[in-house]
Amino acid sequence: MASLMNSNTNSFIVVDCRFNYEYQGGHIKGAINMSTQDQMRSYFFKTKENIVKIMGEKVIIVFHCEFS
Repeated sequence: MASLMNSNTNSFIVVDCRFNYEYQGGHIKGAINMSTQDQMRSYFFKTKENIVKIMGEKVIIVFHCEFS
């Protein structure tokens, strides 16, 4: 994770899947808090253009949870 964040790429998304209060207590810099399937569907599949952008740029998606 550290080497990814220190690289020159911006083609990654860190999804913090913990509850909001856990996220608020501390999280990876730049992480997005999404703890429900509906939030993830809305973020990743809201438009065809968004899907194409994520797939076309080969975005790395890192899911972080309390067991990570």
